[in-house]
Amino acid sequence: SESEYKKLVSKIKEHMNLRPYIDKGGRRYRYGEFFPIELSPYGYNNTIAQEHFPLTEEEAISEDYGWIEVEKGKYDITLRAEELPEINDVTSEKIVDEIIECMDCKRPYRIIPQEYAFLQKEKLPLPRKCVNCRHTQRLSWRNSPKFHYRQCQCAGEKSDSSTSSEQVTYTNTSSHFHEKDHCPNEFETSYDPKRKEIVYCETCYQQEVT
Repeated sequence: SESEYKKLVSKIKEHMNLRPYIDKGGRRYRYGEFFPIELSPYGYNNTIAQEHFPLTEEEAISEDYGWIEVEKGKYDITLRAEELPEINDVTSEKIVDEIIECMDCKRPYRIIPQEYAFLQKEKLPLPRKCVNCRHTQRLSWRNSPKFHYRQCQCAGEKSDSSTSSEQVTYTNTSSHFHEKDHCPNEFETSYDPKRKEIVYCETCYQQEVT
């Protein structure tokens, strides 16, 4: 019944707080906390965490995260990435039968029929990197997940360029709430102060783009 259910839930919560689960690293897990990491069926290196917060095998194991090496298949390379034609138009559908050696990691990869059809339709070049190396490259173009405490770079009528020698001063197109004074707003952002991008607070940014 509802009353029995609520009574039992209350007892379970009390029990979990009085006798929390303790992992081999001495960490205590009480009611409401996430599952102990040591119970995860995945290795740290097999999760998205490794992409954003990379650790070595030794570092991951020391934190009880686990590490699982997935056995790679063995294939006979039939074509090297450097041997792919520059222009996709000169290739044929037989390219999907080739086992290509990645130009970066040297691991084998294939171009599946659906991918080949898409590349032909969009007139895109054939990939010279395996899917993992392409994914790693895309991640390198993103901002770091680390946040930096910064002040708005709007300095009145223009932006300041005190954080990077590569920055080009931006001239505002409208008057802002702080008028000719430097904007006092501070915030956290994934843009490192050493980068060349000019970073405005939300208010100043919207004043310029809307």
